[in-house]
Amino acid sequence: MGDGDSEPLPEGYLAAAPSKSARVVHGKAIANAVLFQIGWLVCLLGGSTAALAFAVPYLWLHFAWVSDNPREWRFVVGAGVLGIALDAVALRCGVFGFVDGAIYPPWMAVLWLLFATLVPHGLRWLQGRWLLAAALGAVGGTLSYVAGVRLGVARVDDLWRAAAWWSAQWAVLMPLLLAMANR
Repeated sequence: MGDGDSEPLPEGYLAAAPSKSARVVHGKAIANAVLFQIGWLVCLLGGSTAALAFAVPYLWLHFAWVSDNPREWRFVVGAGVLGIALDAVALRCGVFGFVDGAIYPPWMAVLWLLFATLVPHGLRWLQGRWLLAAALGAVGGTLSYVAGVRLGVARVDDLWRAAAWWSAQWAVLMPLLLAMANR
């Protein structure tokens, strides 16, 4: 080593900087996640009119700029319908209800569509990490509904029962949605 000869560096030691296209994909995923969080707040705090007003430009921007898959709209609609159906079961079983007395407010349907756009982009890093996806789904999904209760847009009779329901639902739903998005 001391005589001027140097050993080659191990393979992968000096990794190349991410390509421009990789940085763009990463930037789009971050933008997708940030815009979803804004949409979540708009839906819960602004109600149905604000949610619908937000959803139109959000979905246009998503399909024009973020998504590079022309068939992704099928996943978004399918995931939205699945989410609404799961909420309908939870509503029918008395897990939760809406404070305004609505059977199913439009802002909640919009929220499912917005969330569906997050799965193949902002949550792409969970692909193949099924246990982590289940754990994060159980925690994150539950906290999202609990936040809705705390913000006064939803009501529950028994928070622990509702949290157990949502945790189980989201532990299964998150990996399922990731698998559906990958097809």
